[in-house]
Amino acid sequence: MADQQPPSTEPFRVDTDKTKPALSKLEELAGRLERAGHNLLTTSESYGDRPWGGDKNGKKFYAQYKEPHEQCVAAGLDGGAALRDSTERLQEMINGFEATEEAAKDEGTRLASDTQSGSDPGSSSGPPA
Repeated sequence: MADQQPPSTEPFRVDTDKTKPALSKLEELAGRLERAGHNLLTTSESYGDRPWGGDKNGKKFYAQYKEPHEQCVAAGLDGGAALRDSTERLQEMINGFEATEEAAKDEGTRLASDTQSGSDPGSSSGPPA
């Protein structure tokens, strides 16, 4: 059984204003990586089926070249797609944190208003359920 850490007494903070600039940089990097993979694929395809030849040496070269080439193309295309997905998930997190902060501000304002007007801060200001 893993050792459990005591709960932190430190507040949890996320500075979305400092996080937002990372979105455009990640998106740019995703695009560059995808373009690199695509350029590698199209350039190598433009040389035809076997630019190295079909003789013994050409076949040896292809045997060593094929898998690393496919891995490089996949790394560009798949890596770019993964970064793009991460960018979308980061944007969702930022939106969630900002919505939570806005709701907390609204609740704080409501509680302060209830306290100043003498209402019970624990009671709902809406109709009973």
